Amino acid sequence: MSVALLGVLVLLAIGECIVRAVRSPNFLHPVARNRSDPWRTDVHQRSSTPGLDYELRPGAISTQRGVEIAVNSAGLRGPDIRDPRAPGSFRLLVLGDSVSFGLGVQERDTWPRVLESRLRVARPELDIEVLNHSVSGYGTLDEALVLEARIDVLQPDLVVLGYCLNDPEQAPIQGLRAYFHEAAVWQHSALARLVASTLRERAIARSGDTIRWLHEPRGDSWTVVRESLMRIERTASVRGVPVLVAVFPMFGPHDRWADYPWSDVNAFVAAESHSVGFGTIDILSAYAGSGLTPVELRVDESHASAEGHALAAETIAALLLAEPARWLARRP
Repeated sequence: MSVALLGVLVLLAIGECIVRAVRSPNFLHPVARNRSDPWRTDVHQRSSTPGLDYELRPGAISTQRGVEIAVNSAGLRGPDIRDPRAPGSFRLLVLGDSVSFGLGVQERDTWPRVLESRLRVARPELDIEVLNHSVSGYGTLDEALVLEARIDVLQPDLVVLGYCLNDPEQAPIQGLRAYFHEAAVWQHSALARLVASTLRERAIARSGDTIRWLHEPRGDSWTVVRESLMRIERTASVRGVPVLVAVFPMFGPHDRWADYPWSDVNAFVAAESHSVGFGTIDILSAYAGSGLTPVELRVDESHASAEGHALAAETIAALLLAEPARWLARRP
């Protein structure tokens, strides 16, 4: 070992000791496995799908935030699916994260379940079934992997992708992703995490905020989203399945929709999704035009209340019913 290399290693060791003593960053700190954690280990499990860190645990029942969470035998929130499908039925598959999963509200109040009810009333002859394959913490890449793995098993006639503005986040900082993601070697170094955290904070500052940074058109995060949207398009189009992207807004920290700071980001996501070949709908417009404030439509700054879910469902249902030949046609 050269003297120069030895000197570098000594300096790194000293730096590591100083950071651990003065400011050990939490950013990307490896998470201790706690097998008694009901949300992480009772409701979720490691996924066998390549590239997917975790999924819902089939048959799980738990209570979170005072709300019952029940996972069916197929690993979806909601009632058991018909297997095999009823002849002549219409099946709609929802992909999304905790917003579409319905964190904080009863399953019967989630927008996928309310959408199913609205469509069944309007088009009883279609025998519509809505499957909610949303999972808390998922991003667009995860949803692409799910569709590739399960589209032939679930056989949807239509896919609705619920998009939230934090979906481009690739770093394992969200609770479930951090828990199930295998930490890289460098993450065990406080010095390395401090460097990574500092670089990230500076990049976010240049963009204005985290949401804008995640949606930088040439940024790494949005590049992954664009590629994932293209994967979803390839998977669905070869089977003749249309895709609708519903872009959901964040609910805070603003108190009025007139002060919503990311309307251009919502529009950007909708435009990018349209360019891939998807139909799009911006739920922000429905919320802003409802006469209800963000506080009245949310359970927290990221998740809709039952009222917010109902309004989203009605908005999506209206679009589908307005163009039935495009959206509600059974596929071969």
